[in-house]
Amino acid sequence: MTKSAKINLILLLSILCNILVLSTTFYDAHKLKQEQARLSQIVTDNTELLIKLHELERTVGYSGYIHHFKNYVIRRDHQYFHDAKESYVKAQRLMQEIREMSSESDVVQNLALLEATLNEYNFNLETHFSLPQQLTVDELDSLVKVDDTLAANAVNNIVEKVLPKIRQSNNTFLNRIETQLFYSYLTSAMICLVIIIFTGLVIWHINKLNQSVGKFGKLFDASPDGIIHADNRGKVLAANNAAQSLFGYSQSEFSDKFIEDLMARELKEKHQGYRKEFTKETQSKNMLDRRNVYGIDKDNQRIPLQIAIGSFFENDEYQSVSILRDMREIAGLNQELKFLSSIINGLSSHVVIINEQGEVITANYELQNDTNKQSFELANTQVWQRDPTTKKQLQSAIEKVKSTGIEQRFDSQIWINQQFFTVDVVVANLDTQAESASNIICSAHDISERKYFEQQLLENEERFKLVVNHVSEGIILLNKQGRIEWLNAKAIAMLSPFTQGLSPCNFIDVFTEKDQREIANIINDLTTQSPTSEPFQALLALDSESLPVEVCITRYADNMEINYLATISDVSELLAANDRLSKMLAEKSILLNEIHHRVKNNLQVITSLLKLQQQHVPESVANELLACQQRIRSVALVHQLLYEQENSSKINFVEYTAKLAQLILLDGINHAPYKVELQLPNQAIYLPISIMVPIGFVINEVLTNIQKHAFPEGAEKGLITIFAEEVGEGLDLSIKDNGVGFDLEQFNSASSLGHTLIGLFTKQANGTIKVESELGKYSHFEFHFDLSYAK
Repeated sequence: MTKSAKINLILLLSILCNILVLSTTFYDAHKLKQEQARLSQIVTDNTELLIKLHELERTVGYSGYIHHFKNYVIRRDHQYFHDAKESYVKAQRLMQEIREMSSESDVVQNLALLEATLNEYNFNLETHFSLPQQLTVDELDSLVKVDDTLAANAVNNIVEKVLPKIRQSNNTFLNRIETQLFYSYLTSAMICLVIIIFTGLVIWHINKLNQSVGKFGKLFDASPDGIIHADNRGKVLAANNAAQSLFGYSQSEFSDKFIEDLMARELKEKHQGYRKEFTKETQSKNMLDRRNVYGIDKDNQRIPLQIAIGSFFENDEYQSVSILRDMREIAGLNQELKFLSSIINGLSSHVVIINEQGEVITANYELQNDTNKQSFELANTQVWQRDPTTKKQLQSAIEKVKSTGIEQRFDSQIWINQQFFTVDVVVANLDTQAESASNIICSAHDISERKYFEQQLLENEERFKLVVNHVSEGIILLNKQGRIEWLNAKAIAMLSPFTQGLSPCNFIDVFTEKDQREIANIINDLTTQSPTSEPFQALLALDSESLPVEVCITRYADNMEINYLATISDVSELLAANDRLSKMLAEKSILLNEIHHRVKNNLQVITSLLKLQQQHVPESVANELLACQQRIRSVALVHQLLYEQENSSKINFVEYTAKLAQLILLDGINHAPYKVELQLPNQAIYLPISIMVPIGFVINEVLTNIQKHAFPEGAEKGLITIFAEEVGEGLDLSIKDNGVGFDLEQFNSASSLGHTLIGLFTKQANGTIKVESELGKYSHFEFHFDLSYAK
């Protein structure tokens, strides 16, 4: 709506309000005048009422009814009787008319008193008229005496008290009406005046508002940032000049656009939802909450924008105002600044930016963390206050930068947070075209740690050289072509014929021709997954003789270059020692085999002697000798196996158990009353002789006991089962038969030699025993031997 239209509308509303007020005032005045006329009529009626009251007074008084009544009583003249009756009727009519003219209670009450007195007079008149003519004086006097005081006072009250009171009330009310009529006109005039003044003020305010709007419009268009006003549907209501220039649309073209039409494709579909969520929050997003987005101009070109959004309530809806800043010019600069900031803050050392007075401007995260202070807490701190010399160096460097524009740097110490830091100070001019001191920036890069590690590196390098040059192996560094780049002292001594006059020489050239091909293949086979070769032996081709060495080559990368590290060890003495040890070992094996062979033969001789002796002793003694023979055979079998195999320290338990069972249970027996079943492991179990001998004794005693007692003559052919299994670091051995069994209590309390030997040798082999038996059914021996200590 235009300015003139708004003013015309306000004037029209003001005129209508005035007309309404005046109409109301005139209507009230008309009603008051009607009331005034009614009151005037009441006054007229009161005048007539007064006339009738005076007439009533004359009709009733001593010139009227009472006069005629008394004359008739005294004179007995019928004319007075008729005159009295006419006065009575006239009085009745006047009282009725007065009642009709006034309904005041006082008037009605006084008329009632008057009427009662007249009725009494009339009754006496009628009575006197009907009586005989002869009456005494006293009788006549009683008829005439009527109390008419109240009647006389009633008429006087109406005339003197009631009517003035009514007249006064009417006059008061009439005056009030006239006053109300005056104030009604006055109020109407005041209201009209107020409306006129209010209308003028509104028009003045509108003019001022339009002036403000005009100024705002100028400010709106003068803003360097684009401003877009939109409704809650996102329809553009207004756009300033900067927004029109930014997007290339005119104001009329903007009026046909929605906010989403100005957004980049990746944001356009989501923006409507974002806008609805923002409208729900109704909370402004200022530049501190800036959002970086891309817009699309009229030519469909992407524009990097920084936006701030605010909302307000207008026309029963939330509307929005968006401020858009063109970021095309500063986007690249911001990217560089962010990159530079990330680099500075990402450094693991301390970096501080200082001004030419030596005051801290900002510090990176590492320095903030180490000093437990934020950058703003370190700002304006004098870092040179403990070292005036450095301050002079800084001032000198700044002057050189100003005059030459060339970056200056020097090492110094600065004082921050109660401690010294060694720093690399760099002074540079941010703007090479300007000489202003404000463009000079100084950065102090903490190199305390670097200096410390440089010193440590030098010390470690000397220490490394000392260690490397005193190791017993030769260490050689090769380049990717296999040429020698560096040698330690041991390698120089070993390769002295090749290293003199050859700088550098090829590594494989120092070996014999046979080994050169093998070493070349080994180097070529090294990969990133398998960078180190297995140690191998080769011969160095020296002048007079070859030197046996052990070589190991490792591939590594140094500055993206493939290099090799070779270690060589002189193994000539080791090979000689190995030869001596091999000869000694062969001699020892021969001696051990000979010992085992002789022990076995001696045991066989003892067995033969016992067998011969068995033939010349009683049967009971012969049985004991036979048991001794079997025990000796179990030991002899151990030495036989040691003699027959290459390993002279351990015995195969599986082979030993099978042969011992064969020797005890089957050898020399044509028709054995049992069958032997061996359930032994397929793989060999090697045990030392210290374990195998006691286990052999245990097996011998159990099998001998089964052979003697489990299957008596006449019994069915039985089954002897021998089971062995390696369990972890132990050995389980089970010997079971289905013979006649035995009494466990007798077995446990037995003191025979065999029973004693089983317990002793089981304990000696670090084992446990469990025995089960049932008479007439079976016997079962279970052993578990712990072999962990033996292995």
